Amino acid sequence: MDYDKDANKILLVDDNPKNLQVAMNILKDFNVIYSTSGENALSLVEENDFDLILLDIVMPNMSGYEVCEKLKANEKTKEIPIIFLTVKDEEKDIIEGLDKGAVDYLTKPFYPQVLLKRVQLHLKLASSLKKLKDMNEHLNEIIDKKVEEITKKENIIVRQSKLATMGEMIGNIAHQWRQPLSSITTVSSGILLKKDFDKLTDDDIISGMNMINSSAKYLSQTIDDFKSFYDPKRNKFKNIDISETIDKSLKLVKAQFSAKEIILVKNLENIKITSLENELIQVLINLLNNARDEVIKLKTKRLILINSYKQDDSFNIEIIDNAGGIKEELHKKIFDAYFTTKEEKGTGIGLYMSKEIMQKLLDGDIKVENSTYKFENEEFTGAKFTLKLPLIF
Repeated sequence: MDYDKDANKILLVDDNPKNLQVAMNILKDFNVIYSTSGENALSLVEENDFDLILLDIVMPNMSGYEVCEKLKANEKTKEIPIIFLTVKDEEKDIIEGLDKGAVDYLTKPFYPQVLLKRVQLHLKLASSLKKLKDMNEHLNEIIDKKVEEITKKENIIVRQSKLATMGEMIGNIAHQWRQPLSSITTVSSGILLKKDFDKLTDDDIISGMNMINSSAKYLSQTIDDFKSFYDPKRNKFKNIDISETIDKSLKLVKAQFSAKEIILVKNLENIKITSLENELIQVLINLLNNARDEVIKLKTKRLILINSYKQDDSFNIEIIDNAGGIKEELHKKIFDAYFTTKEEKGTGIGLYMSKEIMQKLLDGDIKVENSTYKFENEEFTGAKFTLKLPLIF
């Protein structure tokens, strides 16, 4: 039969021609295709997209119950709403029909307007459910796209953070290498000069070689420290001594601190915890470098305090400077990506990554507040960053 493909398409299944004719007359304004057997109905469903199925139960060869079960077991057809139209009017029959997956159950003979209203209702419900499903799929697509965008942004920030930290490390190595390289140059030039004037002695050679050898070992050690920090094999949870971890962090930045005449004051409680050491070192370096950038603006004493102590079920590490503190209104923003208080070279990713590492990798947290304290009978105010780490991970 001819039908409008854009209209609601209904499959009517009944082995009785009279019943088919009655139902077709009631549903004359709908696009109805009929079938007189369960087997033929299943074939029609494979070839067409139906919006609703009206299904008789008592049919030869294959009952309506069996047809319903096959439709609900098929991924393509399981969502099509089914209304049973049948003479079986006992409670157990109705319950069985609904248990098979039908959305409604009408007994024959039925009132024409009741059938019409039920069909309209379930077509409307099916349409609404389809719209909701489409909206949900669209929403999932939007969410997936947003997650992909956020992931890309996070990856960019992580790479920027690693590059920034690497830049700091290279700068620190440059500071650490200046003195030993200068010593090597001075000693080797002195040896050559004495050789030219024929005044070179065995003691000069031995003393010079010892000095060069000592300086070369120092240079090699700085490279080992640098490689150790960036070794991905070390990024595993293990028992670490907090004091040693803090000392490793300071070793990686100490050259620039010494060059800027920054006083480092340590008050460390010796304790072991389970954590990712390299990630914790990265956070400590970020905080130490931030504190350094603030205190070097001072023309007076430059202080950075490092405290560590156990508190309840956590272990805290504090890094405090004496640069006057951070404006209260900036405390909530300071851990945002790309937010920076530095006028020139700040990227705003160091503190953001520090918070990400603390919360997502180390199961801890980081907070900032201003602190006033005394050191050598002088009172100072500065920013205090507190790292809170779990004692049991």
